[in-house]
Amino acid sequence: MRFPDMTLARRWLLLWALFFWQGGFLFYSSVVVPVGGSVLGSEREQGFITRQVTNYLNLAGAVALAVWAWDLAAGRGGSPVGRRLRWAIWVGLVLSLVVLVWLHPRLDELLKPEDAVILNRRAFRALHERYLIVSTVQWVGCLALSAWMIRTWRAEDASGRWGRAIPRDDPVDPDAQSDPHRVADQIAPQEAVAEDQGARGGGAHGVDPGGVIELAQLDGERERQGRQGEPNRR
Repeated sequence: MRFPDMTLARRWLLLWALFFWQGGFLFYSSVVVPVGGSVLGSEREQGFITRQVTNYLNLAGAVALAVWAWDLAAGRGGSPVGRRLRWAIWVGLVLSLVVLVWLHPRLDELLKPEDAVILNRRAFRALHERYLIVSTVQWVGCLALSAWMIRTWRAEDASGRWGRAIPRDDPVDPDAQSDPHRVADQIAPQEAVAEDQGARGGGAHGVDPGGVIELAQLDGERERQGRQGEPNRR
């Protein structure tokens, strides 16, 4: 796989991992949880469903952060300070995920799922608030790092750091340097352009001295190439 293709594959994979992780978190917390609470008639009953869903969200977060680390390591856009700051945000996201994974079993210990009962409401509420705070901080960090990521991608594409070759306006033909006939073919159009410019300039007074010098140099190059080709014809 070529380097640009690998870059596209890495970015595509990272975007979909973030869509699944943070998109799922945002949709579930803002839509599914309120709707589930209204249908079940209790936020407590909805919470017993949420406790299982968050395990999958944390797993999705681990996958997304791994792909994000790959993109950060492969990217070369931005300044060294900017790269260090992006890595710092990424480390903060990893730490927040570790805290969420650590809090989750502590919350489960305060629940009795078979009876849908909270064993210690005060302790559960305190831990649950911390869980929500860490989740919110994690979400804000993802917003910041993803915005920075898009800006970095744009800078990399603008600077041509995909490894793409920059096309030249007038490529050099190496074979023409050793063939006097091809040299003459390349010089002839330039002579015609110079003569046309001189005619439009109003005769001898309108001739560009730089153009005359250039033509003289081109003629000398053609004569030199012709002399080099004479021994071969003999």
